[in-house]
Amino acid sequence: MKVVHLSQTDEGAGAGRAARRIHQSLCAMGIDSTMLVGSKRSMDPTIMTKKPFHFDFWNKLNAFGEAKLARHYMKEAAQYFSPALCGSFNPSSHSAVQEADIVALYWINGGFIKPSFLRQLDKPIVWRLSDTWPFTGGCHYPSACKGFTQECGNCPQIKQPAPTDISFRLLEKKQSLWHDLNITIAAPSHWIASLARESRLFRNRRIEVIPTGVDVHTFYPRGKAALRAQRGIPQEEKIVLFTSIAPDADERKGFKELLSALDILHRSPENMAVTPLVVGNVSEAAKRLLPPNTIYAGYIADDTVLAETYCMADAVIIPSLEDNLPNVALESAACGLPLIAFNVGGLPDIVIHRHNGFLAAQLSGEMLANGVRWVLQQESQGLPFNEHSRCLAVEKFSLEAQANHYISLYQSLYDCERK
Repeated sequence: MKVVHLSQTDEGAGAGRAARRIHQSLCAMGIDSTMLVGSKRSMDPTIMTKKPFHFDFWNKLNAFGEAKLARHYMKEAAQYFSPALCGSFNPSSHSAVQEADIVALYWINGGFIKPSFLRQLDKPIVWRLSDTWPFTGGCHYPSACKGFTQECGNCPQIKQPAPTDISFRLLEKKQSLWHDLNITIAAPSHWIASLARESRLFRNRRIEVIPTGVDVHTFYPRGKAALRAQRGIPQEEKIVLFTSIAPDADERKGFKELLSALDILHRSPENMAVTPLVVGNVSEAAKRLLPPNTIYAGYIADDTVLAETYCMADAVIIPSLEDNLPNVALESAACGLPLIAFNVGGLPDIVIHRHNGFLAAQLSGEMLANGVRWVLQQESQGLPFNEHSRCLAVEKFSLEAQANHYISLYQSLYDCERK
């Protein structure tokens, strides 16, 4: 059984990293697995692009065109909408796809694969939902909109919504092109699985919940005191970690609520000042708004260094207002960190309220601050967050468990095709 994975990238974005980890896990378990990407960022020699130099040029050109078209349609730059009018790669033309028994799709936007190209695939497709775009008229996160359940149109995310706007036309195109394709849906969270089951495009498809996996042998608890001493960070600091988000980025990521929570903690009567630790690239606009005691770790490509950075913290904040199952939640849980997040999207799959963290019921900075306050207080009283988070990650979110689930799914589709 041969499997080929198609993803816009293999690193940088969370979706690309998740795709690469699945591919690598399958390779380690003896599966004949190949990965093709539009933009290769890792050093993994098993991941390929088509004719790297020329393909990279066309990929960048199409990515530029797709981004420009998206800006033309989008109401706000802080939202994300993919009209899918540009595409640099027709998968059916590549020998690795032609030879494969199963085609695994991931995030294919950014000018990588147009919807019409998928129409030419005549073999089982397993589509892992990094976000909702595969079953919407162009949005990657629909918020309260339910247009994807019937027919899109009057899209709240574009400048000129109308009954037959770009969202209506794209959803109609997907329905026309994909209705007889052999597509199975792999949902990383129960939340996105429920949305897919409501959707016009996928409600009659097979939908499997396969939690995103994390390398629990790389991401594991380490001695906080020693790590802080190595980096000159005071032991008494109460450090809360979060990944970099910017004030001008997607509002869905909750930057405003995060800033509010940090301010509330700083002004609280019990003087529970915290030290923010930011992982990832940070814009100058964000630095001007974050507290002056913020520690900037920068972008970390090495997973071991990333795990060590997590382990210097006392807690991890994930302020997303709408999200699937972000890697930072899984990685930090595997490192034994308590998580503070809103009770949205796929986060309840990994954050169990008052067990390994805190799920804020309301989308406000005050509720987020309450979560940080509660976690730090409970931690000082000896609540075993380390054990709770680690056990949950190992039991439910290991790469091995994820790979076994995918192998079982692939095998069932492969056997069905051979009958």
